[in-house]
Amino acid sequence: MSPPLQLPRVTVVIATFNRPALLAQTLETVLAQDYPADLFQVWVVDNNSPPATRAVVESFRDRTPAPRWILETTQGVSHARNRAIREATTEIIAFADDDILAEKDWLRKLMLPFVQNTGKPIGAVGGTVLPVYPDGCPPWWRYTHPLKLTEQPAPLPVGEERKLMGASLAITAAALKQVGGFRVDLGRTGTRLLDAEEPELLERIRRAGYEIWFASDAVVQHQMVRSRLTWQWACRNAYDSARTRVIWRLRDQESGRAWPLYYLISRLILNAVAAPFWLLCGALVAVVGQRGLTVHFLVRACRSWGFVRQMIVMAVSRPKRGGRTT
Repeated sequence: MSPPLQLPRVTVVIATFNRPALLAQTLETVLAQDYPADLFQVWVVDNNSPPATRAVVESFRDRTPAPRWILETTQGVSHARNRAIREATTEIIAFADDDILAEKDWLRKLMLPFVQNTGKPIGAVGGTVLPVYPDGCPPWWRYTHPLKLTEQPAPLPVGEERKLMGASLAITAAALKQVGGFRVDLGRTGTRLLDAEEPELLERIRRAGYEIWFASDAVVQHQMVRSRLTWQWACRNAYDSARTRVIWRLRDQESGRAWPLYYLISRLILNAVAAPFWLLCGALVAVVGQRGLTVHFLVRACRSWGFVRQMIVMAVSRPKRGGRTT
């Protein structure tokens, strides 16, 4: 009979900004994990929210473990997460969003690859993030955000093609100490929906010699609330996502993977042509009442325009190379 697995000590970090109702639901599920209570702690990093957020955290003070409230006054999700990274003393830091609902065995399943692996060291493990729609889902949404599920019966190492999400992501303290935290120029801040801080960090961890694993059975549900199910939000998300990729690659000198000049010029020309083309396609399908396809083409136009605009901005301003992680 094999000895029981020695589960690691974990700090679960939830960065939040002004979503107390959703945060309460998240804490309810995270604190109900079947993980040993003496081996995990829950930190809520409040990124300048009104007092209601702290009140939600304090309402769980009688739970075990009781969540800790931390105020981070520098705005931005990367600042909030990096604050937790600096203060955490556990072997592993697990990140969750403030609008997720975690399955009861989520944390344990997310930790298992770290303790079962006997080969190359694991730097990070991501879990499955399933969208749910508490307010209902408009029919056109599937045109912009198709749900893609991959059957994977057991945790396995994955390459760059697997995009892990910060809503369910665990990283070892050793890897973070070696490569640093999240880049603050890539994470979301206020209404800016920049979103490349997670893949950029995972890329640095992979380059440092660690494996990245995906645990499909470590499941959280990501609540897509009504405010995010609008064509305006979908277009802004696509626009800022494209901008993020430009910022990332143009400043990514350390990795040696910065985009070459010929590629940048070709992409700039392609997207400058594509933006009005997708707008025209959207106008044509709108005439025949195809709202889903209309939003789809608008989103593609915004993504192309985001790339073009950020390329022009960075060419004019010529920012310093390299990204800050503090």
